[in-house]
Amino acid sequence: MFATLAEYERELINERVRFGVIGAQASTVQLGKRPVDPGNVKMNVVAASNLLVNGKAAQQAADAVGRSRATMYRYLK
Repeated sequence: MFATLAEYERELINERVRFGVIGAQASTVQLGKRPVDPGNVKMNVVAASNLLVNGKAAQQAADAVGRSRATMYRYLK
């Protein structure tokens, strides 16, 4: 009996979420992550590369450009 009620409640939640997403899209709300500015990324890569060449640690270079160390390495590839 409880399983049936839980399943019904889950269906209601899914339905509400779907209607919410449709409503948000209709009112031109942007869903998801913001797009990354390629010019800003290129500037950060150059700055991080210069810091690494000048002997700074990877974490210090990442902190200086405002990214995580993993993201910095991904952009440097």
